[in-house]
Amino acid sequence: MRHGYTTGACSTAVTKAALTALITGDALEEATISLPIGRDATFTIEKYEISENAVSAETIKDAGDDPDATHLAHIISTVSWSDVPGIFLDGGTGVGRVTKPGLPVPVGEAAINPVPRKMILTTVQQTLEEFKVNRGVKVVISVPAGEEIAKKH
Repeated sequence: MRHGYTTGACSTAVTKAALTALITGDALEEATISLPIGRDATFTIEKYEISENAVSAETIKDAGDDPDATHLAHIISTVSWSDVPGIFLDGGTGVGRVTKPGLPVPVGEAAINPVPRKMILTTVQQTLEEFKVNRGVKVVISVPAGEEIAKKH
C-alpha cells in the first residue's frame, strides 16, 4: 500500500513554504515538516503567488492508496503579516465552517481539525523563531475545489 499525506500535512507544508518566502523573499521548491507520527515529510511546492504583503504557496495532495476524496486537490496557504501579535488561522475558499456544536472546533471557525491546526500553528511558530521574527501572522488555508469535492461525497 502506497502511503500518502493528509490535507492537514499538505496545509502545514505550504504554510511553512509561504511564510519562509514572506520572510526571505525566496520561493523554495520543497518544504519539509514534522509529522505527528515522529518523522519528517517533504512536499513539492507547485506554485507561488508573491506580493509585497502576502505569499500564497500551493501543493497537490497525494493521498497515496487511501480512497480520500481530496486526492489530487490543490491545497493553498496564504500567509500575510498582521498588525496584531499572534498567529491567526482561518479557512478560505473550499474550507468549510463549523455550523453546529459537537465537533472539536468551535462554531463559526474554519473546519480545520485540532491535529492539523496544531501542526500549522506549531510550524508557524518554529519558522518565526528560526528566522528571529516577532510579528503577527495570518494564515488562510484554501482548497479551491473543496466545495465541489464536498458535494460529491
